[in-house]
Amino acid sequence: ISFVHLVIVLFSALTTKDVEMILCLYLVAEIVTDSLMLWSFGKGEYSVRLCFPAMATVKKILRYCLPMAAYIAMNSLLRDTDKLIIGRFEPTEMQAIYSNCAKILPLDIISAAFYTILVPKITKRIVVGQYEGARKLFSDYLKVGLLSTATFAIAISLCADQAICLLYSEKYLKGKTVFLLYNAVELLKFANVTIVISAIGKTKTLMMISAVALAINLGISLALYQWMGLIGPAVGTVIVTAITIGVLFTFSAKILRTRAIRLLDVKFLLHYAMKGIIAGILCLLIKQMLLKVGIHPYLILFVVSGLFCIIMFFANFRQIKAALSQIDRNSED
Repeated sequence: ISFVHLVIVLFSALTTKDVEMILCLYLVAEIVTDSLMLWSFGKGEYSVRLCFPAMATVKKILRYCLPMAAYIAMNSLLRDTDKLIIGRFEPTEMQAIYSNCAKILPLDIISAAFYTILVPKITKRIVVGQYEGARKLFSDYLKVGLLSTATFAIAISLCADQAICLLYSEKYLKGKTVFLLYNAVELLKFANVTIVISAIGKTKTLMMISAVALAINLGISLALYQWMGLIGPAVGTVIVTAITIGVLFTFSAKILRTRAIRLLDVKFLLHYAMKGIIAGILCLLIKQMLLKVGIHPYLILFVVSGLFCIIMFFANFRQIKAALSQIDRNSED
């Protein structure tokens, strides 16, 4: 589906250059996708039929979904608060630079997939009182998030200049620090700790935490903008994100009836950090060599970032295999 969307954008950009055409083709793609989904459900004996809903069931769904919707909305607004501040105090050019460099990149593509798979499995274990199994699943999920999301964030940070030029243009290099800070936000998101709280349906807790984080982020971003200028709101977002993750992590540990430190494999984290530092230094040295010989910036980006990911993959292959095997075994139990 994502590939079809990419083809639609490329086709429209190279032919009509019409935004309305892109949206119309998107709509057609969504209709086709929904039709295929409904057909697939029907073939699997889970046909979707239009009928009057049971109000008791609707109330249960709304009790879960409305606070979750509020949490998602406030989370999105939290990410845009700093952009609103920049738009208020900076000229249009700087707002454009900041907004683009602060875009959320899809670096959590792997951990997001595991999130979808593991929520019902963790829910099942918590409901039946299998807290040890839930803890193991959550701990292994954190390892997968670190090995994927954090690795991708570091890899692209090693070639921030080249990545900005590829994604936007050289004019946006003024926002390099903002780009790096938002990569740090993505790196922190490897510990997507909403999985446990979502699993037991405590969406009101998520909503309240998000509301508090939004208010704090607004205050900190305004203060840091006055002190640090353009990068101040981005620094504020990193700080608030780290604090929020810490709070969510503490709540998750309490739900799983353990201490937060026990959910983290400290030895694993230290080994990962050591390997990441060594691989990062090696890749930066190679980057300097490629810059000296005048290699094309895009080629430098793909070579250096790709090399870092490859090194980290093989350096952590045993840990990756062990984490996935453990998730597999716990899922089948």
